[in-house]
Amino acid sequence: MPPVRSTVGTNVPRHLVTRPALPAHAIDRPRLRALLGELVTSHRVTTVVAPAGFGKTSALSDWADRWEGPVGWLSLTQSDQHPEHLRRALEAAAEQLAADESLGDESMALDRAESDAWPVLVIDDLQFARDEGAMEALRDFIGRTDLRTRLVLSTRAELNIGLARLLADGELARLGPDDLALTRTEVREAARILGRELDDAGAERLRSLTGGWPVAVRLALISTDLETPLPLLAVGDAFPQLADYLVENVLSQLPDHLADFVLQACTCDWLTGQLAADLTNHRQATQHLEQAAATGLPLERVSLPGRDPIYRWHPVMAQAGRALLLRRDPALARSLHRRAADLLRVADPYEAAVHALAAREPAMAARLLKTQWLAGVLRGDSELVNALCGRLPAPWSDDPEVLTIRALCLQNRGDTEAAARLARRAALAAIDLPPAERATFEVTDRLSRLFLADEEDELAAACDDVEAFLDRRVDLDGALHACAVLLVGWSRLRLRHGRAAVRLLDEATTRCRAEGLDDLADRARTNRAFILAYSGDFAGAREMFSAGHAPREAAWRRDDGSVESFAMGWMSFWSGDYVEAFGAFRDAIAAGGAITSVAPLARLWLVHTVLARRDAAELDRAERLLADVPDTTIQGLPWGVYKLGARAGIAAFRGDVQGALSLLEEMSAARAFIPAARALAAELYWMSGRTTEARAQVEPLLTGTPDYIRIGAMVLTALCRYREGESDAAHALLEESLGLGAELGLRRPFQRFDPRLTEFLSAHAALGTRHEGFLASLIAEHQSRSGDDQSLSAREREIVGYLATTLSAAEIREALFISQNTLKTHLKSIYRKLGVDNRRDAVRAAQGPLAS
Repeated sequence: MPPVRSTVGTNVPRHLVTRPALPAHAIDRPRLRALLGELVTSHRVTTVVAPAGFGKTSALSDWADRWEGPVGWLSLTQSDQHPEHLRRALEAAAEQLAADESLGDESMALDRAESDAWPVLVIDDLQFARDEGAMEALRDFIGRTDLRTRLVLSTRAELNIGLARLLADGELARLGPDDLALTRTEVREAARILGRELDDAGAERLRSLTGGWPVAVRLALISTDLETPLPLLAVGDAFPQLADYLVENVLSQLPDHLADFVLQACTCDWLTGQLAADLTNHRQATQHLEQAAATGLPLERVSLPGRDPIYRWHPVMAQAGRALLLRRDPALARSLHRRAADLLRVADPYEAAVHALAAREPAMAARLLKTQWLAGVLRGDSELVNALCGRLPAPWSDDPEVLTIRALCLQNRGDTEAAARLARRAALAAIDLPPAERATFEVTDRLSRLFLADEEDELAAACDDVEAFLDRRVDLDGALHACAVLLVGWSRLRLRHGRAAVRLLDEATTRCRAEGLDDLADRARTNRAFILAYSGDFAGAREMFSAGHAPREAAWRRDDGSVESFAMGWMSFWSGDYVEAFGAFRDAIAAGGAITSVAPLARLWLVHTVLARRDAAELDRAERLLADVPDTTIQGLPWGVYKLGARAGIAAFRGDVQGALSLLEEMSAARAFIPAARALAAELYWMSGRTTEARAQVEPLLTGTPDYIRIGAMVLTALCRYREGESDAAHALLEESLGLGAELGLRRPFQRFDPRLTEFLSAHAALGTRHEGFLASLIAEHQSRSGDDQSLSAREREIVGYLATTLSAAEIREALFISQNTLKTHLKSIYRKLGVDNRRDAVRAAQGPLAS
């Protein structure tokens, strides 16, 4: 794991999506480069499978430098064995590749347009995705049809990720150890780069001895005496022979101070100069790292704009170095792991806990997890936190705090039964705690209730309790306090407590920023922007999403299963832009996330979007998404109510009116007051001919709700009054709603596919309105979606919409910015196509198919 957290998304360090630079002593391998190019060009997926030390990363980086199309990169880590962590990383890499395609000057864009080279995404170190859930995430990603890209998968061993079908279909190519092994010519070139000269015989002898294994060839070449025999290694066998060879033939050739430094620096896979200095107590650590790389040791230097470089040991080197130091000085090796744990406890508490366990310090690992767990869970890494807690030996594994942390992690993953069992064990274990330990347990216990409470009343009470507790505990650790405020704000958001959530999330943004938790500060701010969207301030939400981020950075918001994507979908849906809504909800779903993310909400609202578009072909796929939405209330969100509304909409669309009404009655019986769900239910009741039920659903929405809900309630109430003969009141209410809709750009309440709404709008236009342009465009849209007479062009339908109003011909010309002759030409065409000879009959003929 990297020692710094410069992220492009939730827990996705930036350097993991940055293509590694070639090592200083890399050789040119045109043979391998050409082979890779041929395979990638002709296959959708290319696998590069070979043990560690075969130069997979270097070969791919070299090839990518010469590829004419854009190349994205993702380096997996141990964290990616957890599915949601991996899903976020994959989505981040795909978005970065898409952003790279759109960047660059005009000449670069032209070159790309003229090139036949595909965009390519390289996923390196795939072996870390060994969990079944992670492999399922990979299978889903590889199977995505919306990715117009080639995939290159680099791994030490084959994974069961559904490649057999691709192979059978001719879409999979494979590159293996034989392809990656150095040839005799390449061995000679490797020697030359390192300042050595080998004739063909010497190069062949070394190639034969090492099997062309690049890391073994390199280590042999940087030893002084080429006659020193290399151990007879099995391919990929790093221990114990390679450790012996490392000390006898490589490190022995370095100055003593540098050799000692190298072994100590191998404690961490990734280092910055500052981390290396703090770890080894070498003040000139950065110079030592540069010197180690210059000697040819397998150490990669990753440069990031505006930041210190990061140095990464080759895994073979890091493992061999750690093994060697552990044999030579076990006490020092454990001491370094202990120091690494302390240095990384804030920047990367997971890796810090791993180092603590390697130092045989389970108490330290437990302490790290008990103080840093909340930040990890808020970053979406419940599985990581739970896995590390599970590695603790007894008695720490039975600590009530550890059990509580594991319980809430399991709850976040949806395993409520296991979570309840662990919570009960924690409660029993806490009974006999000494006072000091009980005080710390109570902090974790109180915070855990915000994850473990499901019913709204229970969760609201837990929020009140934690807020009061935070006001009393001024001595609480700053980072924990900041994370706790963010957690309460997030919980208030799920309870739809808008004002309280805004206050808390603003405070969390400030506190997290002050504690250096920039990614969590961004998460708080993102959720704050979502509240603006939910409350109806669409302009404010869009401004907050875009403010403070460079354009390229903005493509990387991956918080909470993409809160930003969901919020954009939400605003587009209620504005009536279903194309944008569909894409945004789909992005939020693709970002993944457990029940604590917005991904389940995105699944529900994607269904409503498909229904609004009346897209029968897409509805079956959208309906299947509901299987991943729970049926019960979890952490304050009444999923069952949301799901009943979506199922009712599907039933009504398919003509099952009774089935829809039955589901709506079940939904209406629920205690939860969800304005958006009520608005949709009211529309379904109206379309099913149940005016009384529609009025009952919509009545509470006329006051105290966001404008996008209130306008819809006003329109539906006006329709009910119009049907009941209250014409004057109906038109007055419709006029008021048109004014709000025109001002705010909210079209959805007026554009539903409803013949009675079309008739009502046309009747209102004939009476006269202060919003002629807005109303005319709505009438034209209704005509275009009639599905009957499509002979009129889009412009002609727009003009018919204006003909429905009381505007004169001169006023219509002015509104549409057209000349008198142009309008006459359009009118002649409209009259001819509709078989009429005046504007009133044209309006009636255009809306007739809808009204019939």
